[in-house]
Amino acid sequence: MYTQQNEYASAERLENVHSEPDINTLINKYKKPLYNLCFRLTLNRSDADDLFQETWIKAAQTLGRVDSGYFRQWLFRVCINRYKDDYRKEKRRKDVFYNLYDSNEQKDFVLENTNYALSAEEEYEAKTSYLTLMAHINLLSHKLKIPMVLYYFEQLSYKEIADILKIPEGTVKSRLNAAKAVLKKELNGEI
Repeated sequence: MYTQQNEYASAERLENVHSEPDINTLINKYKKPLYNLCFRLTLNRSDADDLFQETWIKAAQTLGRVDSGYFRQWLFRVCINRYKDDYRKEKRRKDVFYNLYDSNEQKDFVLENTNYALSAEEEYEAKTSYLTLMAHINLLSHKLKIPMVLYYFEQLSYKEIADILKIPEGTVKSRLNAAKAVLKKELNGEI
């Protein structure tokens, strides 16, 4: 039965479907999974905060061009790209820093003493904890680390990861297997 009330309700639903989502609503909805991804990639609260903020800035700038059905995958892709950009900048900075020294011995000494490795006591305490696993995951190459974080910690499917990284599903599976093999070797089968 057709009524004017049904017409208004239909028009309101149609308007809601075509309206652009509010950025605050999206932040509230995705802040926890996005921050978890940021922290797992950086393993540092300060860097995770920066990555989280930079991701939302980029997301806000291009929000109107995103299909709402794939927003989470797109948001994770923006985050991962931002993370890779920061990594490249840091690598270039280290390369410039490394070239400031005349001999390889000087370079190696400086790099060894500025390493972010855990002290012996901290490493002993952390071996049985989550932090040890995350530290080893963080040492993986980005090709292995990112699928590992997305699959095991963000619980995305192979297909979702493949869509985010724009690689075939088989490549996602092989990278996960390679990452597990590296971790198993480094952790002496403790995982």
